[in-house]
Amino acid sequence: FADSDFGQLDLRIAAHWSQDPALLSAFKDGVDVIDLICESVLGITKENQTKEKRVLAKAIAYGTLFGAGPKRLVEETGVDIKTASSFLRRYFAVHKRLKMFQLYYPLKVRQNDCYATTLFGRRRKLASLAEGRVIRFDPRWRSLLVGQGEEEWKIHAAEREALSVRVQGTAADIMKSAMLKVYRSGLDIRAQIHDELLVQCRVEDADKVTTILKECMEHAVDGLSVPLVANVKIVKSWGETED
Repeated sequence: FADSDFGQLDLRIAAHWSQDPALLSAFKDGVDVIDLICESVLGITKENQTKEKRVLAKAIAYGTLFGAGPKRLVEETGVDIKTASSFLRRYFAVHKRLKMFQLYYPLKVRQNDCYATTLFGRRRKLASLAEGRVIRFDPRWRSLLVGQGEEEWKIHAAEREALSVRVQGTAADIMKSAMLKVYRSGLDIRAQIHDELLVQCRVEDADKVTTILKECMEHAVDGLSVPLVANVKIVKSWGETED
């Protein structure tokens, strides 16, 4: 099998939508964003990274992508709330445009009749955003959520869903486009798992299939501000891809 997955797809899409300079520069220059976070947020150079620190950096990058706060980071990594808050402040000090995207996109959705859209124009109605205020623009929103008012939580969940549609919905569109290109190239798709494709091939065709698969996935769509990267490896079973 040729197994291929998109590298850091959600973060690349977030970079496109937010136009965050640090993310755009990293992806265009081929810099590992997790290395960047380890250095800029955790203060750890690439040479001194550990598996645990990379896990923490990934939790910061992906856990906050849709508006999660310090409490979520505590739950995922086990750091204390003070440390989690400090990490997030440092992260968004570097990625200010990403934070602005998270704050303003739910408002844009509300102004667009509560429709969140993807890069391809697919849209989802988020009626809850029409109810009451947009919590992120209320300076008291954190204290409001502490009271766990049902209406406040409902709107906050819709705000997170709006961000998810924008980013993960676009990721789904990109994967569908990639699958069509791979299928039309004549390759034998056997499975699709999130941002990963599994293609069956003969051993003697492995190099050729790898080249075609990578080309199809990395050129799945036009118009992104950052390049797509597909990581391909040849395995004898899908289980080997977990190594």
